[in-house]
Amino acid sequence: MNLSAAFRNLILAACCAGVALAQTPPAVAPVVTPAPVFGRGAAAGQPSFVNAVGIRIVLIPASEFDMGSPKNESWRYSEENLHHVTITKPFYLGATEVTQAQFAAVMRKSPSYYKGADLPVEHVTWFDALEFCRRLNFMDGRAYRLPTEAEWEYACRAGTDDKFYSGDNDADLFKAAWVGGVSSSHTHPVAKLAPNNFGLFDMLGNVYEWCADYYDANYYFKSPKTNPPGPSKGVERVIRGGAYNEPVQNVRCAYRTGKDPMKTQANLGFRIACDVPPPRASAPPITKP
Repeated sequence: MNLSAAFRNLILAACCAGVALAQTPPAVAPVVTPAPVFGRGAAAGQPSFVNAVGIRIVLIPASEFDMGSPKNESWRYSEENLHHVTITKPFYLGATEVTQAQFAAVMRKSPSYYKGADLPVEHVTWFDALEFCRRLNFMDGRAYRLPTEAEWEYACRAGTDDKFYSGDNDADLFKAAWVGGVSSSHTHPVAKLAPNNFGLFDMLGNVYEWCADYYDANYYFKSPKTNPPGPSKGVERVIRGGAYNEPVQNVRCAYRTGKDPMKTQANLGFRIACDVPPPRASAPPITKP
């Protein structure tokens, strides 16, 4: 696994700056994510907070990474064209997929096929996920949204470049993801397996996750190098991360596909992103007359 010294230093610097970046007071007292299992411990103490409905939100620092997959990666598809991407602004991302209890606290319903408060919510459309963010914004006073596809993959990889953020072999994946063959063909409570280097759980496996972008199989060949926003138009929306009933080749960091935003399925949920508030303007000093 390749986790560069520069990337480790960047994460540590972001940890120190996290309090300054988050100018809006958190809903409850700040907490930190558990020390990571993978890599070299770069994300220990990664700044985070818990919001009004109990979702832990983790600071993801700005940086750059290689998005997609190299030509020698097993099971890759040609649309996963490897290209360098720069994320210029830090953002927050949910440490877990939104659970059924969290979804019900905002939406007053739980549409999931598999029932359980700590299970990821599923059977939600892309529009359901957006409505959840809209309502949560009013409850919590923040700017919640779905992550872009580039933000999602950057956060998923967390400084690594293997097939899976936990390593390059199937055994490495099974430490971190509920996938076909080890999941007993159903969803599992979130945050029960090992997190990545940002302290994020279930970025691979359990349920697919909606992203903000339209899906275009050719987008990687023409996308901007900085903060790619996704195609300007399309039919399907991007889903990422694989799921409990998917084979390992579809649970790679680079695997991407699309889904009709009006459709639901029992292996498709979402996690929320949140913009970092801009620094507050300081008042001019008071001078004596």
